[in-house]
Amino acid sequence: MKPVSRTYYLRFILLILFALSALFVTNSVSAQEQLEDIASDEDIIEEVLLLKLIYIDIEQLEREEVEIPIAAGNFESPQKGVRADKIIILPGSTVRAHYQPADRQIQLYRGTTNERKLLGTLLVRYYPEPDNTWVPHFKLYQKIALVPKGKGWQAITLSGVAEPFLLSGGALPNAEGFYPQLEIGFGGKGFNLDSWLIK
Repeated sequence: MKPVSRTYYLRFILLILFALSALFVTNSVSAQEQLEDIASDEDIIEEVLLLKLIYIDIEQLEREEVEIPIAAGNFESPQKGVRADKIIILPGSTVRAHYQPADRQIQLYRGTTNERKLLGTLLVRYYPEPDNTWVPHFKLYQKIALVPKGKGWQAITLSGVAEPFLLSGGALPNAEGFYPQLEIGFGGKGFNLDSWLIK
């Protein structure tokens, strides 16, 4: 049996090193592609429309649509100072992403100054669709207390609003209590939704 030459060993070692370097480059490209995918998803999420508000005046037969982007911060409604009989909350843009977008919290206010009153808090959560997109759903929170009134009790919100929202519409919630759309009002008495804070 002939002894293996030093040249053979060197060629074998170089072949192994070449294979390892090719594998490292492939993995690096794959990781970079994943980072680019995540960045592109975040860019999409930053630009999407969070929801739409439809202000409805039943007596005047008027409907005004207000679009709310997903950006965080304090905002005044274009319909500030205008009373509505009810407001329909509809989902905004669908989001195509590899992961579930983060929840958003929207505090709804009557008034636009430091003395504004909190009407309620809207939690927005995204749920998957069969086409691999995510669609916002909604859950409304209010802090409610019962106070004596005559021989009975009256429900009021702890933020000082005279009574809680009434939910209407035919949409049903999912297993976590989130609705695909909401209709809110105060029993036909009219109310103002003038501003909101998105977190």
